Amino acid sequence: DLLFLHGATVDDIGYALTGDMAALAERVKAEPERQYEIMWAGLLAGNEQMVRYRLEHGPAVSSEEEQFNLLASAIRGWRIGDLKINNEGWDRRSLHRNFELLLAHGFNPNLRKNRNRADFTIMHHLAARACNSRTYGHTPEEIVEFARALLDAGAEIDPLEAQLQSTPLGWAVRYGNIALVRYLLQRGSDPNKAGAGWARPLAWAGRTEQSDIAEVLQEHGGTLS
Repeated sequence: DLLFLHGATVDDIGYALTGDMAALAERVKAEPERQYEIMWAGLLAGNEQMVRYRLEHGPAVSSEEEQFNLLASAIRGWRIGDLKINNEGWDRRSLHRNFELLLAHGFNPNLRKNRNRADFTIMHHLAARACNSRTYGHTPEEIVEFARALLDAGAEIDPLEAQLQSTPLGWAVRYGNIALVRYLLQRGSDPNKAGAGWARPLAWAGRTEQSDIAEVLQEHGGTLS
């Protein structure tokens, strides 16, 4: 409050972290063109009220690129990763609830992001990026919960991307997330699907020297050829 009295201003992330909905409503009214940025900030900060307000009062998010980026932001776990701010009393489950809220509002779980020739899906993104615990902060069990939400919303379980010619299962193996590997196999993922022999999940397990994951794959019929 003292800072505000002396002319300090707050950006979208600041509103998301402090939960000042009255100020946010005024900002939306004054700058309606910032709808995307406001949603993005609410998702990064795990602010359910802010995300609901944006979905109920703003225009529908129809751009596929914006939908993908917002879904990715919902699973980033920024608030529990490198930058832990204002977390006292905050429920980290809000990250999952916001993610499910986007999907319930019609966000497409099968969108692709074209980056470095990879054309990956949100499920690939979850398997690879969210496995970086230093940056993303999720537990393996929380990553599985995001995967459950995607599959329950109609996400394809075994889409291939072009660069690594791998499914989300292959990416989960490559990044060492054995909990997600087990879950995807449980949900019916093909342990051998790949665009090339070198990209099979078991090949990734061998290349990254993960014998425990290799054992799980073999138990489900995974082979090298």
